[in-house]
Amino acid sequence: MNTLEAITKRRSHHEFKETKLSKEQLELLIKCGLCAPSCNNEQPWYLVGILNCETIHLLNDEINIVKDEVLKDYFYGAPALILVLGDKIATNSLVDCAVCTQNILLAAEDLNLASCWIDEVKALNQSEKFYDYQDQFQIPEGYEFMGGVALGERLKTPEEPEQRRGTWRIIE
Repeated sequence: MNTLEAITKRRSHHEFKETKLSKEQLELLIKCGLCAPSCNNEQPWYLVGILNCETIHLLNDEINIVKDEVLKDYFYGAPALILVLGDKIATNSLVDCAVCTQNILLAAEDLNLASCWIDEVKALNQSEKFYDYQDQFQIPEGYEFMGGVALGERLKTPEEPEQRRGTWRIIE
């Protein structure tokens, strides 16, 4: 698949097969994220790949607690997750981490994997267990959750939206 095809075909998946991804697949996606450009080449991201479904369920439960929700599956039953954290003092950490996340999403599309950007991961910054996660995932001091990517094999591919919104103009 070429880059233009990956960009135009990528969809957010809310259903995944239960099939586990391999460690090699997750490592490849992480390496693709690390190839993202960043402001002043600061590369302010820290990525955590998770293949353990129990850990994914515990993170989901904690997001529900922080957001005061009941039984919402923020990760849509995905068997793999990449957490994206950013350095709080970097020049443009949020945008840099978003670009890193987009690289992961496009690489997943190229590998014919289902993916979904999960913004709710940021709620973990307000969790009483934040420091537990910092220890468990060996998160460097000064980093915070910026988002995540739920990953797995496709159950089905969502239809293309009827209309791509957004305005644009070309000035000649």
